[in-house]
Amino acid sequence: MPVIHHVSNVTVRVFLNLCSGIGQGLCEFLRDACTILLSFTIAGETFSSLAWYIVILAGQVSSHVAAGHTREIHTDAKTRYISACMTMIRSTIRSSFGGDVADILRSMKNIMMWAAKACLYPYAFLLGIVTIVVIFQLINIIDPPYVIKSKHGVDKVDYDDNPAGPPPTCNWNVHIFDRIRTLSKGSEFTPLMSKLKMVTNHRYAMGKPMICQGAPHQIPCSIRITLSLNETDLRNKDVVVFGMSATSMRDAIGMLASKRRTDPEQLWVFMTMQSPLEMRKLVPRIGSFPTHLLWSYMTSSDVVTPYAQYVTNEPMDTDNVTYGHYVRGKRKLVAWMGDNCDEKDFWPRKAYLTELRKHIHVDLYGECTNLTCLPRNSEQCGMLMSQYKFFLAFESSECREYITESFWLTALTHQSVPIVYGSKKDSYLKLAPPMSFIHISDFESPKALADYLMSLDKNDGLYSRFFKWRHSGSIKTRYPPFKPESLCKLLPYIEDMKIRKLEKETLSETKWFKSCRNKNISSIQSLRTWTPWK
Repeated sequence: MPVIHHVSNVTVRVFLNLCSGIGQGLCEFLRDACTILLSFTIAGETFSSLAWYIVILAGQVSSHVAAGHTREIHTDAKTRYISACMTMIRSTIRSSFGGDVADILRSMKNIMMWAAKACLYPYAFLLGIVTIVVIFQLINIIDPPYVIKSKHGVDKVDYDDNPAGPPPTCNWNVHIFDRIRTLSKGSEFTPLMSKLKMVTNHRYAMGKPMICQGAPHQIPCSIRITLSLNETDLRNKDVVVFGMSATSMRDAIGMLASKRRTDPEQLWVFMTMQSPLEMRKLVPRIGSFPTHLLWSYMTSSDVVTPYAQYVTNEPMDTDNVTYGHYVRGKRKLVAWMGDNCDEKDFWPRKAYLTELRKHIHVDLYGECTNLTCLPRNSEQCGMLMSQYKFFLAFESSECREYITESFWLTALTHQSVPIVYGSKKDSYLKLAPPMSFIHISDFESPKALADYLMSLDKNDGLYSRFFKWRHSGSIKTRYPPFKPESLCKLLPYIEDMKIRKLEKETLSETKWFKSCRNKNISSIQSLRTWTPWK
């Protein structure tokens, strides 16, 4: 703060001395503006605020001297000019914290208009251009992020204006090939969207670099993130991330068809949390897409982001919690939740559910039923599901390790025993807490499953065994949401790419693409001929 005060005082003296040679009216204007500058710095504004005012005032002084204007500026124009400058500066500061860049552009329009009326024309346009350039340079340079080192060695980033830690030793540009409108529809990308600001109508960028610490290679490193679906924005980028939304992959494959030359040192990453069958349904040619890295929920991926993890030695419940606790308050038996009435399954899921309901009561939640629970991943919805003894966590695809939040969050976290299908049973045994689920492949028919559930309903001791794992471990949710600092996981691969040039492979060659039981997405077996995947 003392430094800021000193600089501001020097600035005031310089401009007031300059005033003496160019007229009383302009001197009054500069005195007023410098007083505003001093009040802002005393209030604790950043150096960037100081820079904005210096640019504006210097531009005005030079314009008046060059034009030979020594007459008094019109009072109304002067007042409006100062007001427009202040509005622009406030908008710029807000923008640096995630506001709308459109506010700055609107303020610049007012600045140029009132500068013209205040005898600065024809220098108003030049002043506006210079100010805009300086604004965006300072937004990207002056305001570094605040870095926190995680105690577990996991990358963690904060976006405060108080820089800490050593300066970055490497700087990388990461581009997300997608539409902001598409990603904004999903709540899982909210943390990322909140950090991006509009640069043009179709291009977004993070105002400040993100610094990663805890990476196994050079540390720390800074990452600048941009997002658009424009091919030209791929230039001079170290990493391009594809696949966050399925619809963007159609444009990506179209880009390949154009045979545009790509940077041989640019790292391509395909990131998805959907099953291969769902991606193939939306993008039939997805298998032909080349990538250096696969980023998915599968443990065999280059970068792994599971929906959740079971962590031992961190119990969710203490020894004081008895097994009777898990039965208390459960007044309902079985629940199922569907996202979309017209959603296409890749196994006879709806037919199995219909047959199961012939033998046991199941409450159906979703758009195609009379029961609703929205938003699905909310705590209120979770508390409602905790009133059920069982939850049908049936995935839409029969794919290995495809175990989504319906299993982890909706069921396990809220103390409802999940009845599962989608992955083979060995995937659940590998990833889920021990003795925490019921897999339908263990039963010859939906009726046999219904009989078993009703027997558990009558025996509290047997039912409570499904919660024994809570005394030795816990569930850690990983996705959603997608956090910007997740991109720090790419740092080791960026450096490898610069050193030894990683080879691309098409998605059809990956374990993710080959992980599903049914390779034909156009037809589904009938329940009569279908048998569970064991």
